[in-house]
Amino acid sequence: MRRFKFIIAVLGLAMMYTGVYGQSWVNCKPGTVPSEAKVCGKESNGSKLYLVRAKFNRSYTPGKYGKHLKFAHIAYGNKEKTNTQFQIYTGNGKWVASANGRVPLGAVVCGYDTDQKPLFAARARYKGGVHLGKMKWGFKGVHISYGGREIEVNEYEVLTEVTKWRKASSGKLPLGAVVSGNDTEGNPAFVARANMQRGMCPGYSNVKQGCFPFNGKNTMVNNFEVFVGKPKWRKPKGRKIPLNAVVTGFENNGHPMFTAKVKSGNNVLIGKMRDNFGNAHFLVSGKERELANYKILVF
Repeated sequence: MRRFKFIIAVLGLAMMYTGVYGQSWVNCKPGTVPSEAKVCGKESNGSKLYLVRAKFNRSYTPGKYGKHLKFAHIAYGNKEKTNTQFQIYTGNGKWVASANGRVPLGAVVCGYDTDQKPLFAARARYKGGVHLGKMKWGFKGVHISYGGREIEVNEYEVLTEVTKWRKASSGKLPLGAVVSGNDTEGNPAFVARANMQRGMCPGYSNVKQGCFPFNGKNTMVNNFEVFVGKPKWRKPKGRKIPLNAVVTGFENNGHPMFTAKVKSGNNVLIGKMRDNFGNAHFLVSGKERELANYKILVF
């Protein structure tokens, strides 16, 4: 019994530090920095800054923290707000350069705004430092807090997580591709994405071709990318994109999209989701249809 309790305690600690769905966030007390925390920015005087997220007015907002600040600092309502209760990032994500409101592939949802739309973590150079803040589709840049104000910076880096995609073509799937569902005809389906009219559309492939819900129908392509490895899925609360969801595509205007799956009768369909869709979009009998009770691909 004593050994069993020890194992449970270790597993609980591991879950707290790694997170059930991959990204690593831990609770942090003001004035302290966990040894696992990663330095993600700096003040102009060289003081270390860390990525954090804190709840404020129905939002869960990425921001910055350092021992010298004592509290989490976030940009909200055109002002710099503080919070004594927050989580600090301890993961190994990659920062990818972007600009002018673009959200790169691989960006991971780290929070949500008061309208429940997803927020991404981002950072930018400002006044001699590198400051952390929030990024959202519709912004023209990252929003950071500085000097009591919320400031928008047009050139920035976004936190992403490495997901593996391999090039594929009709009849040629890469090693490591995992069956994640099936189409309405019962064929095995793999998570896929493809370039589509200056965008990147999530969907699926079978062993013959890529199939993507686009412009209301099944758009089939011969060259696409397939997700390699075993994907993880999470059911959202309502229509809110869940934390740790990974951006796997985008519209031709840059609007981020996510990969979704749903059980429909005897089938498990793979499709796409966007934060302003009513429900996720899937292919049913060759046509693009909205279906509820879906899950989203997460890191």
